[in-house]
Amino acid sequence: KIARMRRTIVIGDIHGCFDELLELLDEVDIQPDDLLVSVGDLVDRGPVPGAVVRLFRERLNSVVVMGNHERKHVREIFSYAQEITRLQLGDRYAETVEWMRALPYYFENEHVRVVHAAMLSGVPLSHQREEILCGSTRGERELTALFPTAIGMSTTSMQSRWCSAIT
Repeated sequence: KIARMRRTIVIGDIHGCFDELLELLDEVDIQPDDLLVSVGDLVDRGPVPGAVVRLFRERLNSVVVMGNHERKHVREIFSYAQEITRLQLGDRYAETVEWMRALPYYFENEHVRVVHAAMLSGVPLSHQREEILCGSTRGERELTALFPTAIGMSTTSMQSRWCSAIT
């Protein structure tokens, strides 16, 4: 159960980078009553995905939404990054994937609406397609088909452009 919170802190795409996550949480001076929301992609690429997952699983007032990398594990779509994560998690891999299966594709409260990748305007969250919410390859293709001239670039390119625009 989520208790009354002081602030909502939203963090994206941690990708197994536990030390950097701890630095960020120190920087924002996270408190026990702060709601910590991950937009997904806790795993793959970084050195310690198990520690990242454990922090979110054990910390009260934490929420994780399904990202495309969690979805790959749940759906058993393995590339190099998923194979490495499977090795890194070792005996905890199966239970971690079971935990991932229960992740919601969105989180919403009175202050924030969080999805991993995208959502269609005018469509209630409960009616959005999971592939679009989590940014799977299929979801990216659907968005490109719906908005062929509006985007013209991959979600990753858009994220990079947005990040460089705000830093």
